Amino acid sequence: MTSNRQSKLQLVGVLLIYLCSNSFGQSNNTLSAQLWERVNDCYSMFEDMNDDGIVDGEITDDSKNGFLQISGSWPTCGCDCTNIVGAYRGKDGTYTFLEQETWGCSWIKRISSNRNLDEVFPDDLAKAFASEFDEKTVMACFFLSVDIPRIGTDTKLVLGVIPFGMSIQSNSIISFEYTEKESYSNCKSLYEIKSIARKIQNTETLDYIVNNKFNEISKHDIAIVNEAIGDDDSRFKSKDELVKSIQDIKRTYELYMLIEHESLTLGWNRDRSKFYIKERGAKPKVMTFMEFLMANRFWSPAC
Repeated sequence: MTSNRQSKLQLVGVLLIYLCSNSFGQSNNTLSAQLWERVNDCYSMFEDMNDDGIVDGEITDDSKNGFLQISGSWPTCGCDCTNIVGAYRGKDGTYTFLEQETWGCSWIKRISSNRNLDEVFPDDLAKAFASEFDEKTVMACFFLSVDIPRIGTDTKLVLGVIPFGMSIQSNSIISFEYTEKESYSNCKSLYEIKSIARKIQNTETLDYIVNNKFNEISKHDIAIVNEAIGDDDSRFKSKDELVKSIQDIKRTYELYMLIEHESLTLGWNRDRSKFYIKERGAKPKVMTFMEFLMANRFWSPAC
């Protein structure tokens, strides 16, 4: 009798240990845990500056329903990061994660997923923004920002211009990310171009530079152009280098003018676990080349 009771107690103990350990293993794989794991690199940078036991940052945690957003900064140079991640449930119960990550001082903007983004997004995505885009390229000119919803699954993609001076190798004209990486070898400070654009009196001066017609530039404007050329690292080494740099930006401007839809609203197909185009946005604002230069960002080294 006693022996049977001891055996039953031992069996119950073994079952409790198994259930507890199994429950613990599952808790680490909950939807919330998986979302927090994706934002940990950013979250780990936050600090508790006022010693109140809470890290300084803005957190919207609806991870049990598939949405998590964190953003914050830290003392070193005022650097900051933002992570937004959403979970999209498929017919088979598995989740596709879509995440947008931004790091200010590292010049990083990235969309990522636990799956190949080419399989997640609609086919021929670049041509959905501009039917005349040529996919055959070695350098990307544009990047995508994503508006991940807290409620529902409609997701907005917005096309933006990669900061001038950042050379992002890609087989598509649109990149899912840009970054200066660990070195600055793929980046060049072109900020003097914006300085020229601010100071010149004749808007045709930029076209004169593009077409290498320096003799047609006014006395006032050529003095400003010459100030941007010299031995200083922040300036251009020669007129040829300046011409090439502005020509590259002008090419991006010409591609920008081909854009038919600046944004796309995507719906979620649960059966295929894939986005489809639900709505196409308006054509971007028409700009002159000068306005285009002034409206977009130029890469420059951060601390």
